[in-house]
Amino acid sequence: MKKNELTVIDVARVANCSRNTVLNWLSRGVISCERDINNIRVFTTEDALMLKSFLSLRRRGNPCGFHKSDIPEETNELIEKAKQACREEMEGEDES
Repeated sequence: MKKNELTVIDVARVANCSRNTVLNWLSRGVISCERDINNIRVFTTEDALMLKSFLSLRRRGNPCGFHKSDIPEETNELIEKAKQACREEMEGEDES
């Protein structure tokens, strides 16, 4: 598995949620995955950060049980900012 490829458990760790939560959001179409040669679900870091952003919004009382194509443009900008903050946080953890 390549460095930027994550398993379901890896995504759950990044997003601070359970494996079932990752699979639930996958089935809703909020995040997507590929299958590797062994038929294991493989996610990108961006998928993990997207899920972390959605869960963060939801925990703040903003329900987000909708498909990502339904998200207003302003929300996309907020998500991009959240993803950037997550990336910076992850980079800070890697340096530790």
